[in-house]
Amino acid sequence: MGAAAAAPPAVGKGVQRQRAAAATGTGIAADEAGASAAAAEEQGDGTLLLGQRPCIECNIFLNHTYKYIFIRHAKVGSTTTVAAFKDCKAHPEQPGCMLWGLGSMRQIGDEEALANWRDYFVFTVSRDPWERAVSMYMFLTSWVMADPPDCRTLVDWDRFCGDPLSLARMCARRPECCLSKSGAEQMARHVLDQASCMAPGVGLAVDFVARQEHLDEDLQEVFAAVNVRRDPGVPPLEPPPRVAQALKRKECPGGESALLAEHQPVELKGVINWTGLQAREQYCTTAEYYSGRHAHCVESIGRFFAADVALLGGGRPA
Repeated sequence: MGAAAAAPPAVGKGVQRQRAAAATGTGIAADEAGASAAAAEEQGDGTLLLGQRPCIECNIFLNHTYKYIFIRHAKVGSTTTVAAFKDCKAHPEQPGCMLWGLGSMRQIGDEEALANWRDYFVFTVSRDPWERAVSMYMFLTSWVMADPPDCRTLVDWDRFCGDPLSLARMCARRPECCLSKSGAEQMARHVLDQASCMAPGVGLAVDFVARQEHLDEDLQEVFAAVNVRRDPGVPPLEPPPRVAQALKRKECPGGESALLAEHQPVELKGVINWTGLQAREQYCTTAEYYSGRHAHCVESIGRFFAADVALLGGGRPA
């Protein structure tokens, strides 16, 4: 680390961790670390094979002026984090904006990439693995098309918790049921564990792990660390007064827990507009997704995200 790295690495709320220097010319490769117990990759015939990890590189953003690297995971508050710094594609005028870093890393040699990892402030955002799995399911179900109608019968929480890659395999078999032609790959990317990119070797490959559960205060610490490290003459970044938590999973939209007869169509907007699905499981607490008829999900999700549970804690869903 550079001269300004006197403060020890930390997880949000002050829990200390040991940082390992780990990077390659393409960022930390997700297939270099122990990932989920089951994973898959799409083959030429469109099938997905159980027991093989997707060849997916970690998603990194960086800024060379402020010398930081952000490792982004799906469904942990990363969109909120990028919005706090601004995305360089949408806001190139912002000096502290986040630039998608994989292309940049590929253009330099391993030695320079390792130097960046050593000298820059490297941070990420994490989330309780049990809650994250539920959030993944809710989000990815919205990518399943309401028409053809039989697509609605191909997904439910019990099937997803038994194998989080089931939606990816479904999209490979039935692409018309998914939002885009690359639906299988997108579904697989969204269930990648957190540990593979945070701890590919011994110790953490990051300086600070913010937690989605208290992202607002942890991002204040991230901005403070970035500002401490800036070079002379570089103006400090202004941290956001409050980070929006609008993307947090909406629990029991009806006000009380419910298990509906089927998924409900919902109109969604993005780059395109589409009619997706709102999951029929609408529980008010995370624990309800892992109890009663769903009790088997504790073992299967715990096995799939075993590395995350071991790294981040949260031995049982609450």
